[in-house]
Amino acid sequence: MVDPGWVHALAAIFADNPEAMAVTGLVVPYELETEAQFLFEQYGGFGRGFERRWALVSLASGQRAAAKCGNTAVFGTGANMAFRRSLFAQIGAFDPALDVGTVTNGGGDLEMFFRVLKEGHVLVYEPSAVGRHRHRRTHAELHAQLTDWGIGMYSYIVRSMSAYPEERLAFARRIVWSMGVRFLGRLLLSFFHRRFPRRLILSELRGAVAGFRRYPEAQRAAAAIATAFGVVVPIAQSAAGRRPAPAEQRKASVERVVELSDPPRGLNDLTGASTVRVSVTRDGRPLGSFVIANEGKPIGATRLRDMVATRLGDKLFGPQRAESQAHVAARLTANFAEPARPAPSSRRSPHEKEGQ
Repeated sequence: MVDPGWVHALAAIFADNPEAMAVTGLVVPYELETEAQFLFEQYGGFGRGFERRWALVSLASGQRAAAKCGNTAVFGTGANMAFRRSLFAQIGAFDPALDVGTVTNGGGDLEMFFRVLKEGHVLVYEPSAVGRHRHRRTHAELHAQLTDWGIGMYSYIVRSMSAYPEERLAFARRIVWSMGVRFLGRLLLSFFHRRFPRRLILSELRGAVAGFRRYPEAQRAAAAIATAFGVVVPIAQSAAGRRPAPAEQRKASVERVVELSDPPRGLNDLTGASTVRVSVTRDGRPLGSFVIANEGKPIGATRLRDMVATRLGDKLFGPQRAESQAHVAARLTANFAEPARPAPSSRRSPHEKEGQ
């Protein structure tokens, strides 16, 4: 079930930020009525926090997508996601060998998030785009879901290692880390406290082990369907990935000045530049500067406001540590040129509210 402001929140990101090609949103429980639903939230759930985040892989610098963002689940879930339609003409459609209705039972959203980033595009997590999810109500349903989580995650990894051979080593390291920390580490901790019940960990681990062999089976089934009924959606696009530009073709970091007394707007003249140094001024007086990786893409107004709030919030409004990045960015949006005002002492941040 989506919030009444869901569409507006998604559309605002796309409208203000031409570089944004995919947007995910916050997913909160629709109800918490059974023990299984509480355990799902305790185990991790779908929530990804209340701060807007921007994800981009620096291909020009040789950054490995799997090393930086191989665990694409941190960017959101298929229960709340949107894409520019033009994106699919560039990177291909969803893989029909992944997700519900196949033996992988998931992973299509995670694989698409990775492909968006691997191909050099920007993915945004926008928490004001809220969806409410009705979690599984019984323990049996919960264990089945966590098993499917494991299968879907590792099916996505197998698919991506096949499509992007240059990412195999980075994915292999991530697999070793995941098996050692996420599963074995949690299993050891489960003997000392009950935060993660052992049976839930084992359910996901069983799925992870099964996931290594499920994708090839699902791929063969998808190919058989395509042969019988005609290819409607490409089968497991094997895009080689966008290669970094040769060093001689890369531009050095360009510089731009943002004056806070002017109406907030994005930076659209950055074609060919891999990074941009932004110098921020107020009434002509310098406040500071920072570097943004942009990979030749424009930087929309929302992302620019977020970066100014994150990097220079203390200089703009004083060291108000209780304020979140989103709160500071909202103040910038309301009035870029407004002078600093002390925050009321009784004011609580979203983080404090979350902890109550």
